[in-house]
Amino acid sequence: MKKRLFLFVVLLLAVSVARAQAPAWQWTTASAGMEDQSEIKRAVVDAEGNVIVLGELEAPEATFGATTLRRRTTFKDRTESFVAKLSAAGEWLWAVPLDGVLRRLEADVFLNAGICGVAVDGGGNIVVCGTYGDTLTLGAHTLLPIPPPPAWEGKGSPSNAFVASLDAAGRWRWALTCDPATTSHAVATGVAVVAAGYAYLLGYTFTKATFGGMLPPDAQPLTVEHQPSRQYECFVARVTPAGQWAWAMPLISHQPAPDSTGAWAMVEQMAFDRAGNAYVAGFFSGTLTLGATTLTSTRTTSIPSSPLQSIFVAKLSTAGRWRWAAQASHTIPAYNTYHGSHNIRGNNTAVNALAVGRGGRIFLGGRYEDGLLLIPQTRAAARHLPPPKEGSFVAALSPKGQWEWLRVAPDMHRPQVSPDECVSVAVDPTSGDVLATGFVRGATAFGPTTPIRRQRPMKTYIRTWFLVRFTAAGTGRQSIDQWGELDNENRNVFVSTMIVGPKGAVYAVGKLDNHCFVARLASLPPAGRARAPR
Repeated sequence: MKKRLFLFVVLLLAVSVARAQAPAWQWTTASAGMEDQSEIKRAVVDAEGNVIVLGELEAPEATFGATTLRRRTTFKDRTESFVAKLSAAGEWLWAVPLDGVLRRLEADVFLNAGICGVAVDGGGNIVVCGTYGDTLTLGAHTLLPIPPPPAWEGKGSPSNAFVASLDAAGRWRWALTCDPATTSHAVATGVAVVAAGYAYLLGYTFTKATFGGMLPPDAQPLTVEHQPSRQYECFVARVTPAGQWAWAMPLISHQPAPDSTGAWAMVEQMAFDRAGNAYVAGFFSGTLTLGATTLTSTRTTSIPSSPLQSIFVAKLSTAGRWRWAAQASHTIPAYNTYHGSHNIRGNNTAVNALAVGRGGRIFLGGRYEDGLLLIPQTRAAARHLPPPKEGSFVAALSPKGQWEWLRVAPDMHRPQVSPDECVSVAVDPTSGDVLATGFVRGATAFGPTTPIRRQRPMKTYIRTWFLVRFTAAGTGRQSIDQWGELDNENRNVFVSTMIVGPKGAVYAVGKLDNHCFVARLASLPPAGRARAPR
């Protein structure tokens, strides 16, 4: 049975609901029993408006409507993973565990594990991915661990990547992993799905990953092997709708810059156009080769041996060939930090979202630090748009990979608890407008037509949600903010992410006390209407 959090609505959202032109929340649904470190980590919306969430359970049990999931592991420092689905009306439909996917954040990166991605195809089938260590059971499918080397006795099995699918009713369809017999290490970082049902697994390995086992007839095992000149090897593997490996390849080739101390590259986001071409975004340092295009990160004069980190966006054809690549540099030395089982990132610069619009225009959003330098594919005339020191950004590239526009909202406060950032971008299918969501801690703007304000002074660690709408050309149409402030100290409210559905609806996912919640925003005002009055 659906449980509505009226207290949550009153405390968190009353400011915006009272406004005549401000959007109202259509429904708010919670799951009880999500104590301690239990949380919803990822969410996605299917074509019918159903919401699929991917989370971790540390409490003894949690209730999702009529379904109760019980934690099975006896390890006090582990969380168990789950997948759950809500209807378009906000009713819990089902919830299933991922038996064996335990979050392990170890000092040894070869032992990390956890869930990291969820996607849905045109038929409502769900694909999830992550990294596991011990035996993983998904319905009738059992995935074996990588045998630990003799020197690892007592430490557990090395990390291995997996990708699996459920049907719309929550029944496991298939499950794949890198071949445990010939793989020494593999980590999943994300998954994307095209409407026809093909899934693409993103990940990396420090050693060697073999995609064997479930292969098409007469196919040879597919191996991605780490090269000594690189810190790790990124890969993409394609999975057929029936759950077989189709192909796998090193996703990017990166090398240290001359006289540099090292190089790294990581793919963080992937999206597809209607023709099935893939677009990837991430970051790198040193040099990055994508087909016939080589990108080079900027060098710093203060530390000559340390190249600066650069964001990159690239297009991959359906045949697996790189079509173009573009980069955006930022202006402080990069460093490599491990952040768990699915996130390697330097500094506070990140690409959090990627979307493809009409005609193949690409939009991305995230967080920048110390400015962005947009460098066209031809590198004939680098275009520097000088934003303030750090903050949120939304940018667009043409179908041919040329930077078209960049909009930034400066963060006027140094990060204390959580920085300002754009966490989601999506294209409104009816108008072609771009919707971006995220969080801010003070007054800011994506330009004169899209200000984001705070109604009352608050501590700088309290964040406000925002939603901005741009035309495809980058003109700010409206800014909707003041959906409610988030005060972790006084109200125990935490919003982990915000997503935009295929029909333009906006959803917030987070936690209030011991309840994980999903909330849907009602229909937005027309795109041409001015922002809600303050």
